[in-house]
Amino acid sequence: MTKPRLVADSANSNSIQGDRLVDSSITGSKLSNDIPSSKVTFKQNLTSAITQTVESKLRTIVSVKDFGAIGSGSVDDTDAIQRAVDYVLAAGGGQVIIPPGTYLVTRAIVIDKSESLAQAGVVNLGISIRGENNGSSQIVRSVNYTTGPTFYVGPTNPTANSLRRAYVIFSDLQIRCQTPSLPPPNYTSAHIHLNNVIWYHIVNLTFFQGACNLRLSRSGAGVVSDCFSDWTTNSVSIEDRHMVVIDDYFGLHAGDIFFDNCNIRAGTPTPNVSAAVAKSVMWVKCVDGLWLDSCHLQGGDRILWLDSSISNFGVAGVRVANCWLDIIEGNIATDLLAQVYISGNASPGQVFTFSDCVFLSGNDYRYGVLCEGDTNLIGTLQVDNSLFSFTKREAIKINSSSTQAELVQITNNSFTRVQSTNTEVDKPVITLGNVENAVVTGNSVYSATGIDSFVKFNAGVDRAVVTNNLPTISSGYTKAIIAASGVSVYQIANGPVLLPGPYADNAGAATGNVPVGAFYRDSNGVIKQRTA
Repeated sequence: MTKPRLVADSANSNSIQGDRLVDSSITGSKLSNDIPSSKVTFKQNLTSAITQTVESKLRTIVSVKDFGAIGSGSVDDTDAIQRAVDYVLAAGGGQVIIPPGTYLVTRAIVIDKSESLAQAGVVNLGISIRGENNGSSQIVRSVNYTTGPTFYVGPTNPTANSLRRAYVIFSDLQIRCQTPSLPPPNYTSAHIHLNNVIWYHIVNLTFFQGACNLRLSRSGAGVVSDCFSDWTTNSVSIEDRHMVVIDDYFGLHAGDIFFDNCNIRAGTPTPNVSAAVAKSVMWVKCVDGLWLDSCHLQGGDRILWLDSSISNFGVAGVRVANCWLDIIEGNIATDLLAQVYISGNASPGQVFTFSDCVFLSGNDYRYGVLCEGDTNLIGTLQVDNSLFSFTKREAIKINSSSTQAELVQITNNSFTRVQSTNTEVDKPVITLGNVENAVVTGNSVYSATGIDSFVKFNAGVDRAVVTNNLPTISSGYTKAIIAASGVSVYQIANGPVLLPGPYADNAGAATGNVPVGAFYRDSNGVIKQRTA
């Protein structure tokens, strides 16, 4: 691209020659020799470029060093960064550049503004916080700053009627704690907290050592992409740590949040120390529309916690595709260890979809996908084209104690149970209970040991279809491959089935309890197949 040119303003008699000022230099927002920068125009050498003043061009991008930031890592740069942010907001928006360096902050950098958009109920921030040189710009949270976020975007004094904030970009930054062994106490002290914000983009950020790295409170219509989040200190006791939190704002939910190509890790657990890992990698409490694509999520008691505990909405519309969900080994004293844990009271029409994913569990982890107890999973759960490597209990367990799930569909997956010292024997691969419609088809299973059955249907399953599955067990291990109980209507084909007994020979023919081709135990305990 050719160089931009400085063009003489018609109202100014000072001459501008070629691509530079004659005997002049730029200082601050004015040109030397007392030529006001507001009197000199600037135009980029591009076809669609518009003419603007040099003053306007200089104010478009602001550096924190313009306001006194040092970037040494030992000097408190909080005030300088805050002044740069306030200046850009007062000017109507723009970029705040954080040049390469280490910037110590001792309190929250607050981004708050009250300029109305044409859209009712939305406030335009129009600000970008950008580092340089691919993460060479580091924000370091002081060890003495223990309560509150590192960056806070939203109303300073939030109320239920506060206008929503918009147009916020964070890019090319590294944010970490000054002393890894002394992190903030819990997830309310996130590195970045967006509160009541829409239209945001967080791209190419690296987070380290936070009790929470990103908190989105009623903050939707946003994209988080190409980010890396890690926790490297494992012996620190934090009871309420979550790497990403998506929650409500006075009971109001967010929607349309996209995570793309992110690597979010929650640390390696210390054996028998329940607080040594995050409670979850992502804790999702209130959202309508969450997409995760091409992400690697690792560690924690739970990788993805879908927690519909906010009764007036909860969690709905979650799609996870092409992701790797990896729970590493540990011995954590809880019975709810799972890659995906669904809890709380869901909204009608709730849909969860997992496709083309890898679910990898460690030595003591109980479940791949778990939804049980008082959970009301109302809607659809679909798991397809995914790989499960599991150890202790079921790969998938959906067994709500109250309202039925409308549809659970498990298709074209591969399940491998790996033997470990903590493997519990006589457990099924899949347990489904209190489900209106269940479809289990096209799956393959391999297990060296510990499999009681392929699918176990508990009470409350109205209709089930089980077809074209290929369960495989090691030689000499003679456990049932499919067990069913409490199923009102079912169709089972192309795979062995072991139904509860005892039945007299072909006793199921009259009652319909044993389909043709199904396996059952007769009154002597002998396994037989109904042939007619």
